[in-house]
Amino acid sequence: MFKSFRFQILVVFTLVMLVTAGGVSYFTKRDVSQAIHNVQDRAIQNLFNIIDRNIGDEYNRLIAYKAETIRELKNNLRSQASLSKTLYLASLKNIHIITGQKEADVDKKLIGQIDVQWRYILTDWFASDLRSKEVEWMIIDGVGGDVLLSSKKVVKNGTNINAFLDLNHRSLARKLTTSNLSLSGEFAVFHFQPEDSELVEEHRFLGYFMPIKNGEFIICAFSDLESRFAEEQQKISQMLSVIDDKQVGTSGFLIIFNKEREILGYPHKGDHKGDKAFYLYKENQYLWERNIDRFIERAENRGRQGTSNIVNISSSAGVQFEVTVRYFEGFDWYIAIVLPKDELRAPVNRVLRRQFGLIAGIFLLNLAVCIFLITKLTNPLELLARKIKLITSHDFTGADHSELTDNLPVTDHNEIGKLAETFRFMVNRLAENIQQLLVTTAANERMESELNVAREIQLGSLPTCFTFEPECKEIEIYADLIPAREVGGDLYDFYFLDEEHLCITVGDVAGKGVPAALFMVTAKKLIKNIASSQKAFSPADIMTQLNGMLYQDNPNATFVTLFIGILHVKTGMICYANGGHVPPIFTESDSPPSFHKQLSGPIVGVIPGLVYKDISMQLKPGGSIFLCTDGVTEAMNAEDQLFGDARLLEEFTRMQDTQETSCKETVEGILHEVRAHAGQTLQSDDIAVMMVRWNPQLDEKNEEARDEAVS
Repeated sequence: MFKSFRFQILVVFTLVMLVTAGGVSYFTKRDVSQAIHNVQDRAIQNLFNIIDRNIGDEYNRLIAYKAETIRELKNNLRSQASLSKTLYLASLKNIHIITGQKEADVDKKLIGQIDVQWRYILTDWFASDLRSKEVEWMIIDGVGGDVLLSSKKVVKNGTNINAFLDLNHRSLARKLTTSNLSLSGEFAVFHFQPEDSELVEEHRFLGYFMPIKNGEFIICAFSDLESRFAEEQQKISQMLSVIDDKQVGTSGFLIIFNKEREILGYPHKGDHKGDKAFYLYKENQYLWERNIDRFIERAENRGRQGTSNIVNISSSAGVQFEVTVRYFEGFDWYIAIVLPKDELRAPVNRVLRRQFGLIAGIFLLNLAVCIFLITKLTNPLELLARKIKLITSHDFTGADHSELTDNLPVTDHNEIGKLAETFRFMVNRLAENIQQLLVTTAANERMESELNVAREIQLGSLPTCFTFEPECKEIEIYADLIPAREVGGDLYDFYFLDEEHLCITVGDVAGKGVPAALFMVTAKKLIKNIASSQKAFSPADIMTQLNGMLYQDNPNATFVTLFIGILHVKTGMICYANGGHVPPIFTESDSPPSFHKQLSGPIVGVIPGLVYKDISMQLKPGGSIFLCTDGVTEAMNAEDQLFGDARLLEEFTRMQDTQETSCKETVEGILHEVRAHAGQTLQSDDIAVMMVRWNPQLDEKNEEARDEAVS
């Protein structure tokens, strides 16, 4: 045992690798990783604390600013409304002085004139430079609720106070009545949206409503709140730009978002500082948006037992990130610190590389010792090496293999002897396998030859004569079939049921290869037999009978998508049934080509008792129908992109728009585009394509028949 080659190698390398690599690497990685993780965690918490203090201070300043702004605005509004009321009372007092009458004795008509005069005086006064530029006003009819005069263009005269809504979208009309409104006036925050107003719904105003003359009038001094708080939003934006520009480490960054899943801040915002952090954010922007719900959930669960505020995610490119999330209540924000795990692991990897360098040096030293020991055993190995080289030129089809098996050290009682014995066994088994391979190859060649014959028979069973002249000049037809393997499951067929009815068929059997081909031949034959035996030409009846026949003796539940159409060559009326097949493309002479996606029923052959329905379409002279299997629309290129229905319709339309393109040119053009789309990608499915165009030579009899068919 101690003389064996394997034992000597295991002793030397096991001692070196277990003592050095195993112990040093494990403990180094564990301790360094933990230390770096603790430092990183403290740094992140410190950064959160700094941000928390900054946000808290700014929040308090903004709250104080907002309160002071509202207080000043209320004082201003109350002052403006009071001045207006004072102006009215002064006008009323003047009339008493002028007439020498008491208020109860003054003529009502004269008081009405004073009211009108007061309104226009108030209009001039508010329009003057003496009034506040930030305050607007309006006079409201206290009885009808209509705006009599307004200084703001968006509140037009005649607007009813029913259009004024509070923050809960309730009308202020009930609150602004004589009985509910305080004589000293009341404040209200409102917005309004008349039909002809340009204001958005949430554009808010603060107004002070004061009744005048026992509630006959209500004067309102109001101001735009949105413009008042524009400076507040600007300060918030400035604070965001400062916070989200902070960088963590070399490529870490911050993302700020709210409960509405809106990202408010991200690294650098594309400015001149755009580095790896900005690149990582932009490259994985969809990743952050997709995981915002996870971030919010983790931040809200922070501190609960067994939970943390760290989320581990990976990008589609394989980049792993560690995201630490915290909720900041003041502004209702969530802030996520994103760190690439490669950056977290970098210090550990640097230490490990140094350790591995040391281990590699020790390994090389031990390797030199091992080489010295191994050289004593190289002679038998060199002999085996020479024998192995002869394998490539040896003729294993013969019976003599002594060239490879003579002089092998099979008598050595160590691993070399076992290796020599194994080599001799391998030579003998290799000779046997090659003999068996020759037999198998001959069988495969015979099978391939038979499949080629089957391919020729299958393609030969399809109609290849695409002209019906001189018997039927109205029809132009062309079709092609390209199996994905030697034989396939797609089919097409066309034949006349009588002198005026042309039956066309395109189908796609599920699967590929020989089973699909056999099912295809069966389906094709049954369709022709059923169609030929029908008295009435109904594609739906043909498909219904075919479905019942295919369902019988179909243990593998093989099915076929099928299109059967019967075209009346004199009238251009086509009746067809579509059983789960690719929709046909119809072309009219005066309209662009389009898919007709109506189905007669599902796939054929697996659901018993189905009854399919006929679909009719009137072709105009020059109209056509284009049919194909899903091998066209599902053709895939190297980037796994499908050819698709839209591309098929686009290419078909282009070919029809160029000039008088024949059916053959169109079919071959579509197949060329499919091959160009696939490129070097192997064909994954069978392809069948057919196009039929109706070009009638109309005489009076045919026109009457066509008109009768259409009606």
